[in-house]
Amino acid sequence: MNHMTWQLNFIKNHQQTGEYCLELCRINKPTPLRCWFGPMAQHLLQQSNHYLPSSQTLYTEGNTQRWGIEKQLAQHLLVEASFFHQRCLHQYQVNDDIKSKGLDNNHDLSELLLFIRMSAQHPSHQTLITLVNSQQHRSSAFEDNLNTLLSHKLIQKIGYNNWVFYDKNPYPHDHLLDLSTFKLHDFSGQKKTHELQLLICHTP
Repeated sequence: MNHMTWQLNFIKNHQQTGEYCLELCRINKPTPLRCWFGPMAQHLLQQSNHYLPSSQTLYTEGNTQRWGIEKQLAQHLLVEASFFHQRCLHQYQVNDDIKSKGLDNNHDLSELLLFIRMSAQHPSHQTLITLVNSQQHRSSAFEDNLNTLLSHKLIQKIGYNNWVFYDKNPYPHDHLLDLSTFKLHDFSGQKKTHELQLLICHTP
C-alpha cells in the first residue's frame, strides 16, 4: 500500500442529511482536499467504481467506506468532477435561469441552485448549511444567496414550526411531512395520509 498516497472516503448518510458525501484526501491527513456532496458524490463514485477493486478497500466503518488510491486516480477524479459539474450546470439550466432573472451569477449562487435541483429530496435548511460546509465554501453570503433564489422565484420555501425545507419547484403546491423522519415530500392527493404524516397545504 506504499504507492497509495491518496484516500477516498464515501459517506452514505453524511451528518444524517440523507445525502452522500465523497471526500478526497491524502492518506494520514484529516482535512480533505476536495469534497462533493449529494448526487455529485454518488455519480463520481459510480464513475470510479471500476478503478476501485475490493482489494484496495481500506475498511468500512458505519456508513463510511474508504479506499487507498494512487495519484493518477485522484487526478482522474478531479478532472471527471470538473467535466460533470459543467454538464450538470447546463443540463439543469442553472446559469441560464440565473441570467434570465437579471442576476449576476457567482459560484456560490449557482452551486446552491444546482444542488437543490439535483437532490431527490426537499433539502432542509440544515442540509444546505452542510452542503456549504462540506464543500468548504463557508460563504458569508449563504443566506443572501438563498434569499435571492427565493425572491426571484427560482425555488420555494416550505416551513413547519422550526423546520424549513426548500423545493426546486417554485410553484406553490401541497406537501406531506413525514413526522417519523422529518422528510418532506410532494403531495398529489392520490394517496391517503397516515398518523405520522402531516399535510402542509399551500396558501394562494
